[in-house]
Amino acid sequence: MDDFTCHRLVCATNAQLVAERHLIRTFRPIWNNEMGICWGISKHGDAATTRANKRSPWDVMHPGRSWAMAESLEDKM
Repeated sequence: MDDFTCHRLVCATNAQLVAERHLIRTFRPIWNNEMGICWGISKHGDAATTRANKRSPWDVMHPGRSWAMAESLEDKM
């Protein structure tokens, strides 16, 4: 958890889309990049047998989700 911090932004109803776009443009997080550099942050634990999944780049860089650490998964980088 030392790799992460959490900040909250309280905003008026329907202002969250504008706020999100602004924050993405400002900070350019790699998981929102069209180049697909670090996809997988929103994976929710598909079975390793589903579509012969591989471990996402996110789970390779930030191990910790127990289902993503299964020995049967290969890294996909």
